[in-house]
Amino acid sequence: MVEAGKKTLAAAPTTDFFGNFGQERSQKMRISQAHYLIALGYLGKGDKTQAMAELEKALELNSNHLGAMTQLSALKTNSQVSVVR
Repeated sequence: MVEAGKKTLAAAPTTDFFGNFGQERSQKMRISQAHYLIALGYLGKGDKTQAMAELEKALELNSNHLGAMTQLSALKTNSQVSVVR
């Protein structure tokens, strides 16, 4: 999952200054999802510190990402939740 998320980030197209708002928003959501997938990979490896950092990046780009919110909350309270995709 970590590698798949990193590949998605590496393939992220750049938006020019005059790009459409909708395109920029879609790109942010896609990049947010990539950070979420990386976080899940780190969780699977037991690296909670890296997972939290990736979840925070996902939420910076998309503050409504339910999966990232849920997982980050669980990590901060030391709870366990099922993976939301």
